[in-house]
Amino acid sequence: MTLRLNDVPWDQALALILKSKGLAKRQTGNVILVAPTNEINKIEKDELEAQKVVKQLERLKTEYIQINYAKAENFRSLLLGISTGASDGCSISSSGSGSSGSASSRRQGRAGAALAGAAVTGTGRADDQFALLSNRGTAIVDARTNTLIVRDTVDHLKQIRDMIHLLDKPVRQVLIESRIVIASDTFSKELGVEFGLRNKNNPDLAFATRNQSVNGLLAEGLVDLAQSTPHGQLTMTLLRIGDYLLNLKITASQDEGKVEVLSNPRLLTSDRCQASIKQGQEIPFETVSQNGTNTQLIEAVLELKVTPQITPSGSVIMDLEITKNSPTKEEVNAGQIGIDKREIKTSVLIEDGDTVVLGGVFEGQKTENYEKVPWFSDLPGLGWLFTHSFEEDRKNELLIFITPKVVKQLVTTR
Repeated sequence: MTLRLNDVPWDQALALILKSKGLAKRQTGNVILVAPTNEINKIEKDELEAQKVVKQLERLKTEYIQINYAKAENFRSLLLGISTGASDGCSISSSGSGSSGSASSRRQGRAGAALAGAAVTGTGRADDQFALLSNRGTAIVDARTNTLIVRDTVDHLKQIRDMIHLLDKPVRQVLIESRIVIASDTFSKELGVEFGLRNKNNPDLAFATRNQSVNGLLAEGLVDLAQSTPHGQLTMTLLRIGDYLLNLKITASQDEGKVEVLSNPRLLTSDRCQASIKQGQEIPFETVSQNGTNTQLIEAVLELKVTPQITPSGSVIMDLEITKNSPTKEEVNAGQIGIDKREIKTSVLIEDGDTVVLGGVFEGQKTENYEKVPWFSDLPGLGWLFTHSFEEDRKNELLIFITPKVVKQLVTTR
């Protein structure tokens, strides 16, 4: 063949010629072997099979690798090609620490490992392409000293050491402080009056609230709009009619109250590891069905559940669940009380040491009740004498604050 080439390197020209003629090359040092493609492929296949035979005959070496900051069981899972991401790297497989794991038994035990709680890949099984153990390699764990005992070829042991050196590092920790404030403000005012007739010759007959007959004398309660338990009262005589006195009693009360409930749960956890803390009580609830009466316990607790993630810039991403449940003061059913629920579930990004308000709920309730005597309560200037008034104003506010603090590392990674 004839080619005209300008400024083309010789290796590219050679590759072009070989491709056009169905040939291939194989270079060993400074020697280039040119042959038909099938023959080159056969040569490489024979060499690979020869290398496999050599690996099968290669001596195995045992190494004792001390794991410093992680759990040796997690590294054993990585050697078998099993991901620890399903448990966020914060827990380990429930399989026995003294059991060995080899490549040959790995294929037979994947289903059992998954059922035993071992973390697996996203497809639900181990992946051989990520396994660092050879078909002849084994790995066991000494849980007492957190040591990984690996037996494999020299090349595989080097890869394992490099992987452990890269991953066996201390995990940063985060202190999460939260404050839950529940503020209540109540105000009530009540004003009532009562008119009654009293016989001046019979002092025992005073402020009758219904028709009464005492010693043959009739007394009548004209207006009964007084309070049952007043904080203060004023009694006066308005008018004398023969032997009877028209008396007026004014009752009044005013109540004010402020309540502030502060809860301050806090906990310390590692980066990307979920942690929770709770405090409270369990309330029994009874349900009646065809099978009889069943009693179940319902939690009324203060609970903080968080999963932090430290970003490269030092801020913290948090998945938060905060619950502040408490039993109601009034019964909602015969002999049973309810649960006042206050819950929030969110994900936020906060700078280290900053405080943010996650959310709040404000509730206001205003009540005005009036008891009146028809027509008389509409008299200008005197209507209040025939009115019993009750006013109440309630305000409740819920605020939730959160503050993450990244704990400074006291040990320098070597």
